[in-house]
Amino acid sequence: MCDVVSISNGHKKYHLGETTVQALAGVDLNIQQGEFVALVGPSGSGKSTLLNVCGLLDTFDTGEYQLNGIDVHKLQPQQLSDFRKDNIGFIFQSFNLFPVMSAFENIEYPLILQGIPAKDRKRQASQAIDDVGLEKFAYHMPDKLSGGQRQRVAIARALVKQPKLIIADEPTASLDTDTANQVIDLMQELGNKKGATFVVATHDERMTKRCKRVIHLIDGEINNEMV
Repeated sequence: MCDVVSISNGHKKYHLGETTVQALAGVDLNIQQGEFVALVGPSGSGKSTLLNVCGLLDTFDTGEYQLNGIDVHKLQPQQLSDFRKDNIGFIFQSFNLFPVMSAFENIEYPLILQGIPAKDRKRQASQAIDDVGLEKFAYHMPDKLSGGQRQRVAIARALVKQPKLIIADEPTASLDTDTANQVIDLMQELGNKKGATFVVATHDERMTKRCKRVIHLIDGEINNEMV
């Protein structure tokens, strides 16, 4: 299988007043198509920074990052925005659904941004909401859905455009155990079905126990000695 994520010698610093924080210090990482990978580490380990770089929300100061074979550092800002829009889906702990849109409209919205014709995007959004088992709740507003149902909508929204990479930030942290397990099952099932690669930042052992690979970050470095 080919690498969806390929990172070489990634460094990132932040400047907070007179203080310099080394967020990432020489990270090397390769993730193959279809992998379900967890990023773990204590606060300040660089986990969020690495997740943001993988999701093209941030960039390395130095180092290389290829996403699906494309050197993203060579892309101009608008090209980078379009590339992210077409190739990456996001799932968040707080769901990040638009409160004034129904479940269906939230799922359809990424397709509108891509310029997909109305007939095609209605069909794709209908299939996506069926995939997560919420066809009966398609026109419910987010505040009328449970936490688990809202996360299912978020999963459908992330996957509806068939992205190469899904970035998930603590997707089960606010869910009870039964619901968390259902959400993990769904992410893995749909990821396998659609050939998507998942990179999940998490502190949740319910998630890490289900991931094929767990990457430990300590002080901005990947600690390969931890398993």
